[in-house]
Amino acid sequence: LKKKWLWGIVLIYTFLIFNNSLKTADASNNMSGPLTLFIMRFLSTLHIKTSFHTMHHIIRKLAHFSEFFLLSVLVQIASYYQPVTEKRWLPILVFMLAVPTCDEFLQLFMEGRAGSLHDVLLDMSGYGTAWLCGYVLQRRKN
Repeated sequence: LKKKWLWGIVLIYTFLIFNNSLKTADASNNMSGPLTLFIMRFLSTLHIKTSFHTMHHIIRKLAHFSEFFLLSVLVQIASYYQPVTEKRWLPILVFMLAVPTCDEFLQLFMEGRAGSLHDVLLDMSGYGTAWLCGYVLQRRKN
């Protein structure tokens, strides 16, 4: 039962990722714009200046990385309860390859959005970084 709940959380989170991709460019910018302004105000108190465009780009790319970093953590937790076989790694690989690819593919159909191979690779790097961290922690534990 625990295993099913954990995979349910993974699927819900995956659908949330896809839901973000189904937003128009304007709706997506409206989500990240206020955070960009907040960070720019904070940086200005430290006398660090940057353009909105540059900071917005950084925020959006960090969102890709962190969104898939968290997906990897969730998949690793759910996979932990699988029997230790080669099949245990199958969902980890499927989620690492399929979800970023599908995510960017969905954006091809949204107004003002475009799928990007660069973003697929960025998503996979966030996912892979979390996987590597989990792998190292698991090895140290053993």
